[in-house]
Amino acid sequence: MVEGPQLECVFPDGRIVKVQIRLSLPVSDNPEATVFVCRMQMAGYRSEPYDIFGSDGLQAVCLAIQCAFRILKEEVELNGGKVCYPDGNTFPFEAYIQ
Repeated sequence: MVEGPQLECVFPDGRIVKVQIRLSLPVSDNPEATVFVCRMQMAGYRSEPYDIFGSDGLQAVCLAIQCAFRILKEEVELNGGKVCYPDGNTFPFEAYIQ
């Protein structure tokens, strides 16, 4: 399991939602398979995990990170909020994905 930093989604009404992105290591049920799965969780924000598929392990991890950030960034910003570290500094999505 790989864990991202502790983050906070801060909304205009003062509500703060603590969230941490967690990824499983990519796995395949067959050593010769061309499909790998990486389980992505957004602990504190959404309860259900997502299974993200890729043509190899690296792609599955990259797509899982991209998916988590897109959901978090778009949903929070759509509601007028921001994603930041617990100290209040804005989380730099662009430092992780382009």
